[in-house]
Amino acid sequence: MAERFVRTVLGPFKLEEDSGALAALEPVDRLPEGKAFGGASTDLLAHTEKALLAYLAGEASDLARLPVLLSRAPFARKVLEAMRAIPLGETKTYAEVARLVGHEGAARAVGSVCAKNRLLFVLPCHRIVPTTGVGHYRLGSDVKRRLLALERGDADAFRPRTVFVTSDEAMAHLARLGANWARLVEETGPLSRPIIPDLFEGLVRSFTSQQISVKAAAAIMGRLRQNCGPLTPEHLLTVSFEELRTQGLSANKAKWIRRAAERFAAGEFKNGLLLRLEDEELVEKLVTLDGVGRWTAEMIALFTLGRDDVLSLGDLGIRRGLERLYGHPLSKDEMLRVRRRTSPFGSAASLYLWHLASGGGVAD
Repeated sequence: MAERFVRTVLGPFKLEEDSGALAALEPVDRLPEGKAFGGASTDLLAHTEKALLAYLAGEASDLARLPVLLSRAPFARKVLEAMRAIPLGETKTYAEVARLVGHEGAARAVGSVCAKNRLLFVLPCHRIVPTTGVGHYRLGSDVKRRLLALERGDADAFRPRTVFVTSDEAMAHLARLGANWARLVEETGPLSRPIIPDLFEGLVRSFTSQQISVKAAAAIMGRLRQNCGPLTPEHLLTVSFEELRTQGLSANKAKWIRRAAERFAAGEFKNGLLLRLEDEELVEKLVTLDGVGRWTAEMIALFTLGRDDVLSLGDLGIRRGLERLYGHPLSKDEMLRVRRRTSPFGSAASLYLWHLASGGGVAD
């Protein structure tokens, strides 16, 4: 058996070859001790690496035609073969795949086979979805959505967003939630918000703006860029605590920035690894940073990482928008129900509710 480790936009992956066939193409959180990127360079593994990188860049790739080792278990083998036959850019439900392999009602068993799949992308389990939504995926539902977008022609699916726009799909979903939502979406039309694509810079801006005016925060950010830039973790670690303070930062904010820089420089917040996290896992990861609470983490998830399903129930503007939309203050249970119903387009719902809270959209 030969193995090779590859850098990708989704973090490190391990490739395994056994008996002239591909046995694994799967993510690793970090390189095993003593291992390095590269490694065994058989013709198959070298070809797989090239095909994998091309696929994730939205380029032509023969990844789906590579020789692979399939499970010997009859049911699993049938599911994997049916999975591989799903055309690029198309999906099938778990129930549909169960019927294709002659096991009506075995949708849950199909899901189990998908969960154990070690040949990601080559055996495209991301193309199997529940009746609604995208469902769970080993690399996270956000990655699953991006993979499907990539295969439908969005070559920028894995590039950092610079603007968040309410898609036609999101608008149609929200409009189906009721007459109030339909009217809000129709009268408002598409909405967009700029995104800060660099996570560390987004954090620095978030720390800087806490509990001060927008104008004051902009002035401090300007001084930081001019006197302490570039705003990268590695560079800011060379800037003293005292120098950060002289730009107008409080002691706590300067401390938070330096501690975040240390953790980023240590590789704890690599983009590829963050992409794999579910939305709630991402929030939980971000709140481990000093100075980051849940609301801040949710705003970073939306306005820096471009997540599609962020509806922050702790946000005052969201609460005001919900109150105006429904005509009365909502209880916690009612708000949780709204969040479930707006999923997987909670971020689009947030933009409409903020718009409503600021005086736009439908009347009370």
